[in-house]
Amino acid sequence: MFFREAWVSINYFQDVHQLLANIKQTFVYSKSRKVRYKSYLQRQGVSNPKNIPLSNTTRWNTWFRMAFHVYQNLDYIRGFYNEESKENSTPMIEKINSAFTDQQINGRIEIYLAFIQENAQQFVADLDFFQQENKPIFPFIEQRLQQLEA
Repeated sequence: MFFREAWVSINYFQDVHQLLANIKQTFVYSKSRKVRYKSYLQRQGVSNPKNIPLSNTTRWNTWFRMAFHVYQNLDYIRGFYNEESKENSTPMIEKINSAFTDQQINGRIEIYLAFIQENAQQFVADLDFFQQENKPIFPFIEQRLQQLEA
C-alpha cells in the first residue's frame, strides 16, 4: 500500500487520483451503471466488454490496474460519462464530465495516465510477484543491492 500511496500522493498525479476515485464512486454504489457501461461498450463495437477494474486499498496494484484500464479505454469512458450525464446525471458524473471538458485538466489526465502506463508496468509486475509469493520485499531489495555492490 505504501508504494501505491507514494504514486498517488505525488501532486502531479492529483488529477488522475481524483478522476479514478470519482469513477470508482460512480460504479461502487450503482450495479445498474455497470450494466449500462458494458452495454455502452457493446454499442460501440467492443467485442469483449469488461467493467472498469476498481481500486481496492487492501490490494497493492488495483489502483495501477484501474489507471491502466482508464488510459487504454479513455475515449469509451468519456463517451459513457457524456451519455450518463444526459440520462442518469448525478453531481459526481457532472464532476467527471467537467474534468473531461476542461482542456487543461483533461490534458494533464491524459499525459499522466500515459506516463503511469509507460513507467509503472515493471513496478506492478514486481509487486505482483511479491504479493503472490507472500514474501517481504525489503530483504529481497537489500540482497539485490548487496549483489550489485559486489
